[in-house]
Amino acid sequence: HLPTGPFTFEGNLTDPFHTVNPGNPNLPVGYQFADATLFQDSRTNRTYVYWRTRVDPQNTGFRAMELTGDCLAVRPDTDSQLFTSSHREAPAVFYA
Repeated sequence: HLPTGPFTFEGNLTDPFHTVNPGNPNLPVGYQFADATLFQDSRTNRTYVYWRTRVDPQNTGFRAMELTGDCLAVRPDTDSQLFTSSHREAPAVFYA
């Protein structure tokens, strides 16, 4: 069965994402990212979110952050810019 709405955005005040288009009713305040994917590292039991964003020169590109142990929030201190180009889509993470 597919989940049905209505759905509610559950955020918190520590969200590190930046809103690209403030005031857009389709974007919850404090969140803007695209093409996100999750990766749970079976070697360390840590989970990461990867996404593409277009904000400003310091925050545009392909980024990654570790999630908290319960996977309900991100750890802002792990925010990493992996690439500066925003022209990255459909990320897939795997061991090389």
